[in-house]
Amino acid sequence: MAGLWFKPVCDDLLGKIHRWWVNYERGEIFSTREWLDREGNKVDKPTRYAYRIPFRPLEIQHLVSILEALAPTNSLTKDMKELHESMKHRFINLNLKNRPRLLPTGVWMVTLAWYKADIEEVLTLLLEAKSGKSQTIESLAERQKEQGKDLFEV
Repeated sequence: MAGLWFKPVCDDLLGKIHRWWVNYERGEIFSTREWLDREGNKVDKPTRYAYRIPFRPLEIQHLVSILEALAPTNSLTKDMKELHESMKHRFINLNLKNRPRLLPTGVWMVTLAWYKADIEEVLTLLLEAKSGKSQTIESLAERQKEQGKDLFEV
């Protein structure tokens, strides 16, 4: 895991993903679902928000390599791989309405609409790649077992 993190690029990427997670509810409503409020009326409640993130191609490349190394079977890994491939070909496969904008600084303004739990998962994987230590419950349980302790024993 130590070879996955490249300081300036990955630190910027971590900051962007963290800002996205913090400002998640400030994004544009992408999908809603009908819920019942306390009076029994149907109300549309947002389930996903779309957020515009300025990505450099190198940041996407490193994000894809980190996701492939730490979560190769995850659907987010597949989605980011497809985004990276589209970015290589300047998003020709998308229609003009949905195509990300290329800014004069060489940064692509990409609109992503994920669930907040997915963003948390990517953020956890990035922190795991940065620290070199696994943050999952399974790895914590394995570490406790190696030390001869129960799961909740300190």
